[in-house]
Amino acid sequence: MSVTDNMGGIFSVKVYNSPKSSNDAPVKKALIDTYYGYVFTPLYFNTATRKIVADASQAPLYKADPAKLSQIPANELAVNGFGTQYYTTNAEYALSGGQASGWLEAEGGEANSLFQVPVISMTNLPNGTYYVEVEARFSDMHGHYSEDENGNKFYNLVVDGIRIYDPAKNNAIAAARYLADSESNVEYFSFRDKLLETEGATASLLLIDGKQNLTQNDISAYLDGAPKKELYLAQNGTVAFDIDASGSTDVKIGLKSANGKACKAQIVFNSGQPMTVDVNTSSEQYVSIKSLVGSGSGTLSVRNSSSDANAVLAVTNLMVTSGSAQASAPALRMSVKESTYANALAQIDMLNADLAIDEESINTISADDGTITLTLKTSEDAETVVVRDADGNVVDPESIEFTVDETGVKNWTIILAESESGVYTYTLQAEYENGYAPEEPTTVTVTVTIHEPEDTSIGGRLDKIRGLFARLIELIRQIIALFK
Repeated sequence: MSVTDNMGGIFSVKVYNSPKSSNDAPVKKALIDTYYGYVFTPLYFNTATRKIVADASQAPLYKADPAKLSQIPANELAVNGFGTQYYTTNAEYALSGGQASGWLEAEGGEANSLFQVPVISMTNLPNGTYYVEVEARFSDMHGHYSEDENGNKFYNLVVDGIRIYDPAKNNAIAAARYLADSESNVEYFSFRDKLLETEGATASLLLIDGKQNLTQNDISAYLDGAPKKELYLAQNGTVAFDIDASGSTDVKIGLKSANGKACKAQIVFNSGQPMTVDVNTSSEQYVSIKSLVGSGSGTLSVRNSSSDANAVLAVTNLMVTSGSAQASAPALRMSVKESTYANALAQIDMLNADLAIDEESINTISADDGTITLTLKTSEDAETVVVRDADGNVVDPESIEFTVDETGVKNWTIILAESESGVYTYTLQAEYENGYAPEEPTTVTVTVTIHEPEDTSIGGRLDKIRGLFARLIELIRQIIALFK
């Protein structure tokens, strides 16, 4: 069950054996409070009430530098409701990164508040058929309800899906079918639970805010204000870990939009090409990363690369399946090593790389012998510039060189050669050191006119003289004809 706005209420959930008769007692029951009225927003400080708010007319807040806390005047210092993060209105005492964003309790009807949050989980049910009864329990005490124009109070409730975990347990027929599809012995690992375990030698995950490795105290700020069982990544936030996927037939990551805004996730394994996933739903979707990790081991990072600064990516579970009929799947090993942080930063550097070609800098010169000289500029992040012809085939340049100026701009000179006159179209694309090229190719068109070189041999000179005499005789003949 999921809620669709921030004013969810209390629900009674009862599970009966099916078919249900009027006198049956439930085998499972729970009373669920679905109020998760939080919004992820830029933070401001109301100096009159001394509260952190989302009101842009108030003073913007910045994350306070822990080393400067003792220097910050009391009237310029704020702390979040969880007591885990200090902020300041004075950028002089702040960490780098600009204005801070965070979770606040949403006002009624807040458009950006969390919704479709999973709120019910019934475990340890044996195989069988069940009758599930969900009943709204209205309570003015909580005040978590919506109200129509007539004053009627209501909750919004949507059942967006039922997920049955480990359905093959003690079921030989189901187990055989899952085994045939290499989906036997499924295991789930909650990212949030793993993050809570992140301490010392037992660390399983790194949470990176922008490019800063967060400490255990920082991590709690990402968890306390959010619904359970999900890890939230703000724009450019990254979760990274080392993984050993040997023995698995598939590895999947659960992703969703936490606040309904379109998100983009980028997943990188070791130094390979990133997988980009558009996450446009607030219902959990599982994305296979088996093509990235194979059966190997190394550093995996998941990053919120959304263009919308207010889009929050929820990372839910890591799922692994096996092709083995063993009683349990081989444990997917997740860890944080000394190299994990450095590897994750290298992956972030790749995703942050400026690989755009400065189109205004492009210049083309075509020589009489078919030689084409292309000059252009890129940032120093570009490892090379790939040239393709109109059919998309890679063109091998005669030479490609660059110089780097004092501002870090690379000035490229690319020499191409064509053997015939004509109009040629090329595309240019800057690539990172591993071939990563996220930018759209830039198109250039060049006209080539090849002139035959002059024959300077004795025979060639005699031919030229004969041609001159022939044209002179023809001119005399035409003059004589005019006077006849």
